[in-house]
Amino acid sequence: MALKKTGVAIGLAVLVGIGSAALLLDLQHMPCEQRAPLTVLATLAAFVIAFCVRQFSGTPSRSSRNVILAALFIAAACLFADARFVLEYRGICNAPLPAIHAVP
Repeated sequence: MALKKTGVAIGLAVLVGIGSAALLLDLQHMPCEQRAPLTVLATLAAFVIAFCVRQFSGTPSRSSRNVILAALFIAAACLFADARFVLEYRGICNAPLPAIHAVP
């Protein structure tokens, strides 16, 4: 049995959500080290949103539309959370490092 397009949409959205949650809840690293992977996940979430919008017009049943709306909501929440994190730490991570003077 072939995987339906609604299943692909919800699967991609859940994978992006799990990846985003894992990076946002991982407190072992500095925020600057997490910015690049979260930016990649935000881009993937935007792709999933575009995929959901594209598939929404071709789904005749109400249950399929509900699944696509759920995937759309998950991807939008991940995109919002990832972008908020990246923008919050942008100033800190782009700040120049203080000069360290060697003591003779």
